[in-house]
Amino acid sequence: MLLLSQESLQKYLSELCSCQALEVHSDHENVLIPYMMNDALECYLLFTDAQLTGRPIPAFEGDTSFECICETSGNSPKNGIIFRQGSQNVFTLWYASVCQKLHCYRYDQIGHFWVSGQEHWRRLVYILGTVYDKYQYMGDQVCNPQETELLKLMEFAPFYQYSPIHEPLDDIYPDTAEGLQTMIALAAQAKDSSFLLLLGLYRILPFSWFRTMVSHALNRPRRIPLYELLYQKIEKASGSYPERDYGSERNRQIAEARKDLSDRLLKQGFLGKYPLFQKGNLQILAMEEHPFTILEANDFQFRIQLMVSETAGHCPGRNAGFFSKKGNRCRIMSVKDYFAT
Repeated sequence: MLLLSQESLQKYLSELCSCQALEVHSDHENVLIPYMMNDALECYLLFTDAQLTGRPIPAFEGDTSFECICETSGNSPKNGIIFRQGSQNVFTLWYASVCQKLHCYRYDQIGHFWVSGQEHWRRLVYILGTVYDKYQYMGDQVCNPQETELLKLMEFAPFYQYSPIHEPLDDIYPDTAEGLQTMIALAAQAKDSSFLLLLGLYRILPFSWFRTMVSHALNRPRRIPLYELLYQKIEKASGSYPERDYGSERNRQIAEARKDLSDRLLKQGFLGKYPLFQKGNLQILAMEEHPFTILEANDFQFRIQLMVSETAGHCPGRNAGFFSKKGNRCRIMSVKDYFAT
């Protein structure tokens, strides 16, 4: 927990107001303002001995401005922030002190599936995009060396072509020589000589049509060792962080959900342990969706989804059935739907 200077506080509030992302949450004597919240990081501003005069309009979409003030009552100064939500609403936050609370969490078992097709690559793009974003906002303090090694991959356009959302990512992430070099280094570690050759040509011919060709090549079965290498690196980078802690009761519910899935799959003849199970050419990888540890206490939702992968022949590696090959089959299923089939 870091006590914030007025300069840092104004910087954070300016960023939130400029992108219309200001949220104010009151909790009796404290007020929380989320600064950056994603599957890898929870960072918020905590105002202690706080009091709100007036009420903020939730999810206000117009322009918000603010002014920091200080009043003296007796011998004690009183800090305040006047917020103006357009011309519609004014409210004031009074507080004794403000600090930044920051928690990094493990993210390698997180899975969101908003777009159908190539979910295995879209998920890795989502994860590395999450890491890239936390670095952009918070810097080295929230990234370990393993994450730093992979960051520039989000600047390799054929990789982020596998957008996890329904919009392209070209306007969010740049396409740089460092991004290409990061993919070249990974391909060399995976001993993928044919992809290295393709990347060398792409360096010479960085055209949009060639970018699409390189992106499609990522989904061929020959890229499975490269995919597995990247997956392992993400696991290692994520593994230095703790899992989210929701308190004993909700932690118990999560542990029971994982155990129940494991017991049911093992009973069906699968081998392995959570989150990865295998039976012949059929593989199941369990992915999770988590709420934030704060702000969502009254709407706690934890969900497991299954990446079901079946290959035409023996094909080691996670999610091998998601790669483009005749006879391969793949699907995303809820636990309930899988056991109903």
